[in-house]
Amino acid sequence: MILKIGTPIGKFFGAAVLIAACLVSAARVQAQAEMKTLAVLSVASIENILNNVEYLTEVGSAGDLGRMAKMFAVPYTQGLDNKKPIGFVLQSDGQEFVPLGFIPVKDLKATLALLSENLGAPRDVGDGIQEIPSPAQPIFVKEQNGWAFIGQTVESLKVLPQNPLDQLGKLPTEYDVAIRATVKNIPAQYREMAITTLKEGIQQGLAQRSDEDDATYNARKQLVQAQIEQIDKFINESDQLTVGWKVDPAGKRTYLDFAFTAIPGTEMAQQLALMGESKTDFAGFFSQDAAMSFNSAAKISAEQIEQSAAMLDNLRETAMKEIAKKEDMNAKARQAATEMLSAVMNIFIDTMKTGQMDMGASLMLQPKAMTFVSGFHVADGQAVDKLVRRIDELAKGERDFPGIKFNAAQQAGVAFHTMSVPIPADEDARKILGETLDLAVGIGKSSAYFAVGKDCVAKLQEMITASASQPQKSIPPFQVVLAATHIMEFVSSIEANPIITSILEGLKESDGKDHFLIHGLPVENGLIYRLELEEGIIKAAGRAAQMANAGGF
Repeated sequence: MILKIGTPIGKFFGAAVLIAACLVSAARVQAQAEMKTLAVLSVASIENILNNVEYLTEVGSAGDLGRMAKMFAVPYTQGLDNKKPIGFVLQSDGQEFVPLGFIPVKDLKATLALLSENLGAPRDVGDGIQEIPSPAQPIFVKEQNGWAFIGQTVESLKVLPQNPLDQLGKLPTEYDVAIRATVKNIPAQYREMAITTLKEGIQQGLAQRSDEDDATYNARKQLVQAQIEQIDKFINESDQLTVGWKVDPAGKRTYLDFAFTAIPGTEMAQQLALMGESKTDFAGFFSQDAAMSFNSAAKISAEQIEQSAAMLDNLRETAMKEIAKKEDMNAKARQAATEMLSAVMNIFIDTMKTGQMDMGASLMLQPKAMTFVSGFHVADGQAVDKLVRRIDELAKGERDFPGIKFNAAQQAGVAFHTMSVPIPADEDARKILGETLDLAVGIGKSSAYFAVGKDCVAKLQEMITASASQPQKSIPPFQVVLAATHIMEFVSSIEANPIITSILEGLKESDGKDHFLIHGLPVENGLIYRLELEEGIIKAAGRAAQMANAGGF
C-alpha cells in the first residue's frame, strides 16, 4: 500500500516522524517556567504484560515460551509493584525540555541492588535522590509515594507529582503499550523547523526532469505545493497523535491503533467531524459470509473537493502526455485510450463534486470459484452507461472481443450489461474461473455496479436488494474485513500443501474468530485507524511456523 502525503494516514505518519525528530533533537535542561506535556509513554503493569505474552504464545502454539518468560522475569522484577503501570513524560516550558520516568516500586533498595550488579553501586546525593552510574550519563532516582521517579538531573526530581498516572490519562487502561504526542504543546519554533525541513526535502526532489515539459513540471509543482500546505495545516492544527497496542484475551483479539485528534474549532476538526457522519447506500455489499468485504463512505468538504479535483486534473494531464509518447500505439489506439481516460476522470471529478463518496464491495470464494461484486455512488449513472457503450463501439472488430450484451437484466431501476470472455484451455485461470469469465456492469440513476466471476449478476442483484433494505445506514468511515478461513479453503482447493492444511486446521478451531480487520473509528475531533487480528489468525500463524520449522518447508 502506498501512503500519499495528502491522505489523512499519510499525513499522520509524515507528521509523526517529523515531530519525533524534533523531540529527539531537543536539549536536556531544567525547566524554569510553566511546563506543558509534549509526549508520554504508557506501559501497562508488568503482570498484565506477562499475562498477555503468555496468552499470545499459548494461542500461537508456543505456550512454553510464554511460561518461561514469566519465570525468567521474576528475579528482574523484585522490588517492583507488578500491578501498576509504568510511564514516561517529556515536558517543556517552550524553550527547555525535561524528561521524567516513573516506575511503581515496593522495595527500591532491592531494585537498585539488582541494577548495581551491572551499573555499579548507587550514590546518595541528598534529598533522597540516588545517582546511578551508566555508560552514557548518570541517572538520578527518587522514591515518593510508592513510585521511583527517574530523571537526568537532580533538579528534575525536586518537585514531583503526587500521582504520576494523571499524566497518562486513560492510556494504561486502553492499551498495553502506547505513545502519545501532544502536538499543540510542541514549541512553535520546533513545529516550524519540521515544516521547513519537509519543504527543503521536497524541493530537493522537485527539479524538472529532462523528459518533462514546462506545463507538466508547473502542474507537478502546484500539486506538491498544495500537499505542503496540507502538511503545514496538519502540524499546526493537530492536537494529539497516539500509537497504541492492545492485547484483548477476553475479546480473543489484538489490535494496533493509529489515532489523531485536531484542535477543536479548526478546519481539520471540521473535516474530521464530517467523517464521523458516514452513511452508506451500499450496506448490503458488506457481507459477513464473504472472504473480503469493504465499505467506505464520507462527506467531503469544499476545500477537499477543490484540492482533489485539481489533483485529478493534473493526473489526467500527465497521463494524456504519457499516452501521446507511446510509440507502440497506433493512432486509433491512442485516441481510444485518451477518450476513455478523459471519460473516467470526468466521472471521478463530477462524483467528488457532489460532496459524497460511498462504495461497498465483497469477494466471495468457494472451492475453485470466485465472485467479486462492488457498488459505487456516482454523480450521473448515464455517464457510466455512455462509457460502457463507447467501449463496446471501440472494441468491435477486435479479435477475441465477445461483445457486450446490453440490458441483459433489470432490477429496481438498475440495468445490467454483461459479457462472457472465454478462458483458454491451457490457462491456470481455468482452475479458478472455469471456461469463461463472466462480467457485469450495473447502471442506476446515481449508482454504478461492477461484478466479475461465477453468478455475478445474481450476486449483484442479491446485494442491491440487501442494500435497499437499509438505506443511509450509519457506518465507520471505512472498514475492511478479511476472513482467513474462506481464503485458505479457496487456496487449498487450488493447490494444497501441509502448511496450508495446518493453517486451515488452526483457523477452523477459532470459532469464527478468524478475521483481519482495518477500520476507522470516529472520536471527538478525530479518528482512529485500527488494525485488528483475531485469535484464529494468531493460532494459524503459530501452526504454520511449527510446520515450517519441523518440516523444513
